[in-house]
Amino acid sequence: MVRSFNSVADALRQAEANYRSIVENALEGIFQTTAAGRFRMANPALARLRGYDTPEQLIAAVAEIGVDLYVDPQRRAQFLSVMATAGSVVGFESQVRRRDGS
Repeated sequence: MVRSFNSVADALRQAEANYRSIVENALEGIFQTTAAGRFRMANPALARLRGYDTPEQLIAAVAEIGVDLYVDPQRRAQFLSVMATAGSVVGFESQVRRRDGS
């Protein structure tokens, strides 16, 4: 029984390592946010796209995504509304600002 548990734990660790590698090495920006508009997680590609050196810098600098990133702050509310209604969002486009304001 202990051997079985170790195998499951090892498989979980390996799956997590694989997932982490995919997210951290992706060319696209990948992130998770709270409903309140804070980043929970961001990958290095998103940080670079937004003009930050690291995901940690991006997460620390952005207090409220809707206000700090979106050119039109209402787009965040629209995104959340679609997510709540449909359960997922596809093809939703918005203009967002980089660290330097561009």
